[in-house]
Amino acid sequence: MENKEQNKGFAQALRRLYLLGSCRTLIRSRGMLAYKLALSAILVALTIILTRIGAIMLQGGQLRVGLTWMPIILVGLLLGPYYGLLAGGVSDLLGVLINIQSGSFHLLLTLNVCLVGLFAGLIQMAFARVTAGTSLLATVAVTVINGAFIQTIGIAQIFGNPYWVQFWRRLPGVLASGLAQYLAIIVLLPIIEQVLPRRSVPVVK
Repeated sequence: MENKEQNKGFAQALRRLYLLGSCRTLIRSRGMLAYKLALSAILVALTIILTRIGAIMLQGGQLRVGLTWMPIILVGLLLGPYYGLLAGGVSDLLGVLINIQSGSFHLLLTLNVCLVGLFAGLIQMAFARVTAGTSLLATVAVTVINGAFIQTIGIAQIFGNPYWVQFWRRLPGVLASGLAQYLAIIVLLPIIEQVLPRRSVPVVK
């Protein structure tokens, strides 16, 4: 009888410990989710600010040179493809709502910004760390695929220009923006390593 009572008490103790551990895990996971959403929101806000005051509009609004996509690339690199995609879409839609640079909604351009964060996140997922090399790879991919090709399709549709005319006209500015964004990311990575919690992001080196 005493053995049964002891076994029952022991089982209850184990169950309480398990529940306590589960609660702590849940709290930590919810806290990390809130943290990642907050970081995404900050970088989305930075994207909007850089679009307004950190970019130069050329060719009658057909080319924006600056650091506009740099925060979205960072979201993808630091938090992964899902957060990168979400941050890209939210930043573009908010930019349209507050009418930055007299912009108007264009579905392809919005999807393109979503892909910026997605591509950066997929590269981070493939290498499981954030380095100068992965940052360069992400920036090159985004600059070529999103900046030079996909965005040019949308801009050509808006302004009614032939695609290849628009492509070659925009290419120097797109490459200049890509270089500027990569340099900004390289400068920010050591700061990010010092500020962010160790387990919240991939290894930053």
